[in-house]
Amino acid sequence: MATKPKKQRKYCAVYSCMKTDREPDLNFFRFPRDANRRRTWILAIGREDLLSKCDTMNHTSYHACSLHFEESAIKIVKQLKEDAIPTLSLPDLSEDNKKATKSIETQTEISLISPEKTEASDLLSEEETSNKKRRKTNDKLTSNLKRKRKARID
Repeated sequence: MATKPKKQRKYCAVYSCMKTDREPDLNFFRFPRDANRRRTWILAIGREDLLSKCDTMNHTSYHACSLHFEESAIKIVKQLKEDAIPTLSLPDLSEDNKKATKSIETQTEISLISPEKTEASDLLSEEETSNKKRRKTNDKLTSNLKRKRKARID
């Protein structure tokens, strides 16, 4: 009797994010193949500990969950656009890391939170709004996918 190999669990690599693929409403995206984009992701998600092995790491072993991407960065439910970078629900970065990240963001043309929105309540309400939009889009995409599957069966 042959036994099935256990499915390897996916964990979000974003610093302080404890999400796993056991949560049905989340999608997980592998780190990019391109080392420069992978380095950008590592800095954006606050995992400087991974920088030393960025060039040699197996990119398929590391994932970021859909909570960290704007809905405009997602092509379809489980696929990111080529230039997508995690920008949502990220950890606070120290001053040194902010400088390094800012230079990379300038190169990749990522928009930063405006300086006047430094109040925690402003950031929280902005994040809540973004999360609601993401959930709404995800629900629409899921219902469209179910409809398409049902149409194929019929």
